[in-house]
Amino acid sequence: VDDAQRRLVTLLAFTFRDFSATMALTMMQDAPGGSDGGGAAALTASELSFVMSPHDMKRLGMYARNMADHHLVTDLLPAIARLFFLGRMPGLNLSMVQKALLLGMGLQHNTVDALVGELKLPANQVLALFNKAVRKINKHLSTIIEKDTERSVFASRSQREKAARSAQGMTVTAQTLADDMEDGAQEAFKKLNASDESNTGVLTLPDGADGNMMQYAVGGDDEEWGAALEAKANGKVPRSIAIKSSKSGTPGAGELRAGPAGGAGGGSGAAPILG
Repeated sequence: VDDAQRRLVTLLAFTFRDFSATMALTMMQDAPGGSDGGGAAALTASELSFVMSPHDMKRLGMYARNMADHHLVTDLLPAIARLFFLGRMPGLNLSMVQKALLLGMGLQHNTVDALVGELKLPANQVLALFNKAVRKINKHLSTIIEKDTERSVFASRSQREKAARSAQGMTVTAQTLADDMEDGAQEAFKKLNASDESNTGVLTLPDGADGNMMQYAVGGDDEEWGAALEAKANGKVPRSIAIKSSKSGTPGAGELRAGPAGGAGGGSGAAPILG
């Protein structure tokens, strides 16, 4: 924005306040930047937040929807008019009368009655034109805030599309926690049986049995246990017996031993024989 344009916008509230709104608007158009400030950077949401608070935007919206009197937004007009005439609102188009009203009320701080007499228009028509101008301004400023919010949530269109594709690929699982636990238990039992295929004394898990306790099951079938008991009989109850095991790496030279009750001999994998 040219320095002359900036100074003219400021001095309209002081030295040039006595100029008519139409004359001041002509001076603005003759300035190097024109009445719209030509070529200035567009207003951003962060800059707008320094000028207008969320409550100010709410008041502006209320007047734009004819829910309040124009006096409710009078204090906002100087900042809005300055932004407009310095070219910070590109794309906002106002008629010449609307520009004159914004200039007279926002930069020269004139009242509606003064502008009615100057423009020689009925008061209701002046207020209607001013309300339309505020409606356009409110829409323009709201769009700036909405676009900034959209950019903060999704930085780019590609990220939005990626998020949409990810959301479409998400499906709710139909498997309950109980089903998942049951599947895990069955898989563990299959692995246990597969690792003990060479052991003729493998015990399968009965229905309702606790899988965690099966790791302590003693191997061997009826024939092996019968032979072991006969070898140890000799008219006495043996304190411990041992059967051959085909599992490799088992302590005791390939034998699975059972020890006396109370934990004695427990380190050798012994199981008590109770008389």
